[in-house]
Amino acid sequence: MPAEWGGDTEFVEVSAKKKTGIDKLLETILLVADLRELKANPDAPATGTVLESRVDKGRGRWLRFSYKMAR
Repeated sequence: MPAEWGGDTEFVEVSAKKKTGIDKLLETILLVADLRELKANPDAPATGTVLESRVDKGRGRWLRFSYKMAR
């Protein structure tokens, strides 16, 4: 559920085509990592999996993904 609805999942709209939202995405990642006191080795590899992707007529291409940092 989105954080703005009382959940704990952050959503950030990003457009590579319009070059918008990247700063907000990075800011949100840093904020969540700080608030949850997440720590990671910056030299460790990370993997990601695309869970869903599609082209929406009004929003363009979008995807939902999951990532995992190696420990």
